[in-house]
Amino acid sequence: MKEIQKRMIAVLLCVVLVAGLLPTTAAATAAKSGMENFKKSTSTNIYYNDIPSESWYFDDVQKACTLDFMRGYSKQRFAPDADITIAEALAIAARIHSIYYTGSALFSQGTPWYQVYVNYANETGICTERFDDYGRAATRAEFVRILAKALPESEFSSLGMVADGAIPDVLKADVDAKAIYLLYRAGVLTGTDSAGSFAPKASIRRCEVAAIVTRMALPELRKAVYLGVQTANRGKNTGTHEPPQDPSPTPEPGTPSEPEVTSQLTDPCETLDFVYAFSDASVFLIDTGNVANVGDNARIKCPSMEADYIDYRFNAPIRSVTLTSYYHGGTTDQQGYKPYIFAVSSDGSTWTTLPQDSITTERQDLTAPIDWYRYTYSLTSVPFGATYLRVQWPEGYTVGYATELGNVDVTVLSETGEFVRRAPAEPDTLRSEIEEYRQLLTNITEGDDVGDIIRGSKQEFENYLDAAQNIYEREKGKESPDARVILIEQSRLKNAYERMLSNVHRAADTAKMLMPSIVQARALLEMAEEGTAPGQYRSGAKEELKNAISDAEAIAAGPEITESAACNAVNMLRTAMARFGASKVSPQTSQSVFHSFVTRSGDQLMDGEQVLRFASVNIPNTWGMERPSWKNADKLRRPAAYEQEDLLKTVQLLGGQVARTYTFPIQGGSSTKSETSVYLLGRDGTLSNDEFLVIDQMLALANEYGIRLIIPFIDNWEHHGGIKQFAQIFGGETEADFYANESVTAAFKQYIFQILNHVNSITGVAYKDDMAILAWETGNELNAPSGWTAEIAAYIKSIDANHLVLDGKYGVSDDALTDANIDIVSNHYYNPATPTDIAERVQRDIWKTRGRKAFVVGEYGTQYAQSVMDTVANEQIAGSLIWCLYGHSVDGGYCGDTDLHYPGKSESQNALMEHLRETAYAVQGIEREQIPAITLQPPELLATQTQFEIVWRGSAGAAYYRLERSMDQENWLTIIDQFKEGDGAAYHPAQDKTAAANTTYYYRVIAVNGAVESAASNIITLTPLESVDTRALKKTVAEARTLAEQENEEEYASGAFRVLLRAARIAENIYSSKGAAPTQAQIDAAEKHLQTAIETFSESKIGSPTTLLYDNMTSFGTDAAAYIQMENMKLETSYSGRPGNNTANPLVMRTSADAEGYLLYYSDTAVTQIRVDGFIQTNCNDPSKLELWVSSDNMYFSRLTVSYSEGTYNGGWYPITYTASAPAETHYVKVLLKAASISYNIELDGVRLYASQNSAGTLYTDDFAMDSNGNNLIPASFFNLVQKPQSYEHAAFDHYLAFSGSPYAGYVTYCMDDLQKDGILTELTVYYAYHYDVRNSADNTTAKIEVSSDGEAWKALSSSNTLLQEVKNGNNPTARFGIVEQRILQLPENVRYVRITLNPVTKSWHERLLNVDLRIS
Repeated sequence: MKEIQKRMIAVLLCVVLVAGLLPTTAAATAAKSGMENFKKSTSTNIYYNDIPSESWYFDDVQKACTLDFMRGYSKQRFAPDADITIAEALAIAARIHSIYYTGSALFSQGTPWYQVYVNYANETGICTERFDDYGRAATRAEFVRILAKALPESEFSSLGMVADGAIPDVLKADVDAKAIYLLYRAGVLTGTDSAGSFAPKASIRRCEVAAIVTRMALPELRKAVYLGVQTANRGKNTGTHEPPQDPSPTPEPGTPSEPEVTSQLTDPCETLDFVYAFSDASVFLIDTGNVANVGDNARIKCPSMEADYIDYRFNAPIRSVTLTSYYHGGTTDQQGYKPYIFAVSSDGSTWTTLPQDSITTERQDLTAPIDWYRYTYSLTSVPFGATYLRVQWPEGYTVGYATELGNVDVTVLSETGEFVRRAPAEPDTLRSEIEEYRQLLTNITEGDDVGDIIRGSKQEFENYLDAAQNIYEREKGKESPDARVILIEQSRLKNAYERMLSNVHRAADTAKMLMPSIVQARALLEMAEEGTAPGQYRSGAKEELKNAISDAEAIAAGPEITESAACNAVNMLRTAMARFGASKVSPQTSQSVFHSFVTRSGDQLMDGEQVLRFASVNIPNTWGMERPSWKNADKLRRPAAYEQEDLLKTVQLLGGQVARTYTFPIQGGSSTKSETSVYLLGRDGTLSNDEFLVIDQMLALANEYGIRLIIPFIDNWEHHGGIKQFAQIFGGETEADFYANESVTAAFKQYIFQILNHVNSITGVAYKDDMAILAWETGNELNAPSGWTAEIAAYIKSIDANHLVLDGKYGVSDDALTDANIDIVSNHYYNPATPTDIAERVQRDIWKTRGRKAFVVGEYGTQYAQSVMDTVANEQIAGSLIWCLYGHSVDGGYCGDTDLHYPGKSESQNALMEHLRETAYAVQGIEREQIPAITLQPPELLATQTQFEIVWRGSAGAAYYRLERSMDQENWLTIIDQFKEGDGAAYHPAQDKTAAANTTYYYRVIAVNGAVESAASNIITLTPLESVDTRALKKTVAEARTLAEQENEEEYASGAFRVLLRAARIAENIYSSKGAAPTQAQIDAAEKHLQTAIETFSESKIGSPTTLLYDNMTSFGTDAAAYIQMENMKLETSYSGRPGNNTANPLVMRTSADAEGYLLYYSDTAVTQIRVDGFIQTNCNDPSKLELWVSSDNMYFSRLTVSYSEGTYNGGWYPITYTASAPAETHYVKVLLKAASISYNIELDGVRLYASQNSAGTLYTDDFAMDSNGNNLIPASFFNLVQKPQSYEHAAFDHYLAFSGSPYAGYVTYCMDDLQKDGILTELTVYYAYHYDVRNSADNTTAKIEVSSDGEAWKALSSSNTLLQEVKNGNNPTARFGIVEQRILQLPENVRYVRITLNPVTKSWHERLLNVDLRIS
């Protein structure tokens, strides 16, 4: 008896437990189980705006919702294309199960919302499996596995016949095979194609689920399936398949098999005419460049970072697709290839994405090393019934690396197949669409509850309609309306409408969104102590934070709220924490002008209670100075406090309020390779205290000047070290490892932790508590996975609740717009395709982010920049930052080269900067008339040793300077009235060219901008030692003498050393007491002559080549150009600040990034070696883009193997030198520049062609020395030899030939045979002197030079003359002589005799023959 009682009690307990799991309503307890329960629904039909009545799934969605199996995401949006998640699958199965057994599905909402369904499914045996992520998309197999147990197996009676193993992609041993076969045989599942495939690993969409669950509940809707069986009239497998692949009725079994009839259709992608629809028509272009590289005349290009797509439509089902595309990988394939995504549809509204494993892809290398590839896609498993094809570009490519569509071949199941063209883009078509959208808009309501469309969304769409109406009005009156403009407007309306429908209030997961901030605030409150000592908090601060925590807890525990309300609650709590942090007593009083941290409210930034909007600049020279000054233009160094302060003063003058810095430098980057380079993170993984001091200094100044900073943590690029270098320091190798390697991610978090918690050595405030920081940016132009960004953003917030987080991904990410830890999104804009292109791209991102996150234009270039500024000002976004502002150098002048300064260095740049200043004040609500006047601080003159190098540290806002000189510090003379500063290596110090030697002067300088002047600078004192600037000449003389001392004379041609030292002696005499007082022009000419002598000396080394041609590009485009032919090249005359380059030596570059160009040179003498100098942006280009081709006849060219070496990095640019050896009989040389991927083309600086010097050769020099008998070595007529001349002082020549007193001309003759010299006479140089007093006399002529092959027939030659030096007469100081160099660089062939003749003037004023050089090869 007791045993029976125990059993009864156990049964009763089981009943109670099961009852507790079922819905607890009276109706539930009274209902009977069975399929009849599905026909008792009292729900009314629900109509969704995104479910067209003509769609195949319209009835299924209606039934699924009225049966209470499914619900829309809002009252007006069902989202048929969205994937079903694991949580949603469990909810649907639980509701079906509950209705079947109890007649209703009333579940109490839990936290998270799906937990009640998980518990129910587990307890009832529907699904006992645990999932790591209930929010991920369910696969088709997982969905069926869950769904199959929602009803008893007895409710799945077989309808057709499906043999074991007949489903092609489901193995009998698969864990889900039983459930899949059960639902196939019951007619609930029908397959995805004509073969009956199931696609178990693919995701499943909500519209498909609606069809399946209605068949579950209503057996009359099930469809018979026959697979792996033969019927009376069918000789092959028969199957039906699920919508959307086949919305038409299922073929009846027994239909005779017929051969396929197909048509082949082709879009050559030469126009956009075949495309039926666009994601955004404005982003698609036709690329006709790079034809030589890809072999295709035109391709469809999508220069966008977004996953944009094009749709094709056909009049018959698609059988197969073959698609050809092209991809440019760059030098290192730095972005990595990403495949296209393909989808198909039967109605154009519901799309099925084709899995990548069902697509065959072949790659062909078109050029080497890593350049262009051709990818061919083959789609042969297209679901039956699809008449639409979508080709989607991969997300995240920059413009230069985006894949391009070359050809689309489609086979369709019809003999008369054709493309279905979109309606003509005509004004009336646009007008009709506008009217339809306005009608649809009347049926849409807005609200504040979950599921309601967010208020303001309709108005935003109405703005689009008004803009489209304006386009219509403009185009309808044209004789030839612009079809592309209309097409773009149509796609914008479509996208805007879809965005409006998706802009709904969603239910917030408060546990996920709000609780982390609550926990963080509680911890902050518990650790805090009030008081007045450093580190304590002011009285009352804890109570304020406690109240804010209580408010947030009440919201988290309350009824369901929207995501928007939850975000506002999070922001309110974070603002309270920020204010709490600001109340902390600092150990050292900071001079900060800030009183609050910047917070976010919706899409606005808030500074306290005020909206913060800014138009400002990027300032990359904050932590490391690129191109820091004219003294060391190619060096990266840490900035001085003056340089940082000057930047912030300039931002302040521009009205900027905010500035964006560059990333923290990491050792190992392009400019941070050396052990002594500038970096925060070293190769050993430690942080540099020296660099922290620089950051401390900048933040202290930002607090003082009231400039907020946006600071990115790390760079995508290698300039100052980026993600690649970080990964390599912590165990990775590539950029991909930075995101994928867990240990690298952990190290990056630790890196962030150290930075945020670093205490400023100047202000005593930790970075995470510093109000000068507006936001931390996850990085610069990252191509980061969304999961990585979410993880890092959450980590930053977990440490630093005070500051906002900006998503550093290149482009606006959809995931960032829904991430509660990301406050600001941004994009960078360069390479405009049209004058309005960038402004339109900015506008699209504004529309995308409006009402969701604060949006900042993080970078944009100067081209068409004013249109961007105007767009930003009109659209009321948070801010914009132009690239980029460089300030003054501590060495004088500006830093940078082509970057921006204020005021601008040209009229156009100054107009741009003034427009920026007006915009900066306009977004603050300050009219032009109210903009404060500029004030100028006095410059700082630096000490100097010469009047030819007067340098000062400039004043922020100065347009030019006035240099003044005095002899008594009371009466001041203006020496230079409007001195404008140069930048980088282009800067030249001021010079006082009127100062006398050995006189004491005082100097001062005044900054000027229009009518505004600064106070005078400090005064420096200077006593010049000479009246001309000899510094460069003295430096070159020292270089020549050092060269002669260090080199081995035996390794050079005979006489080479003597000629070099003689040239150095001539130069020395120019500025020594042995010469007459020289002019500056003579000094400069002497320096140039000595440089030539050094180059000649270097070429005389045994085995070194002889220069045949040197093109320094100065004659480019003229009749005197060194090349004989040119194509697609242009002269870049603006100085670019490249190292080693100067304003007198312009650059040559290609005309565009999409075409190649070349220079062709010719030489009579065979070329044996080639050298090309230029500049390259290594991060953005490929050194192999320069090729050298040679020919003997200008018909058949061969490509040379080229070596190259790079010089010192200079802010993105490297000098680069290419060298190559040419084969025998090379007379034509082509320097070819290939098409590049983006605008950073290789730039040419010089081309040199050389001929071989096979032997030592001879440089015969006759200096008229005497032999041992006192006779001249060379016989001469009518000349006397003068030794140790006394008539004038010049040490460079110890002997000379003078007239003997005869009235006849004197001459000297050289014979190669007498000199016992074999070889070819290639060059002749004559030095002689004449008296200045008869310089202009008719009798005063240059030396006559004649040559002969036999000593009888003579030919006079022309030559170039250069005045080298003036010398004083030792006996008569008022008399002067000039020394002239007369040079012939190319002599006729077979010259064996040379005769040099000097005409007599008077006995006293005759010319002297000083020296003769003969170069014999």
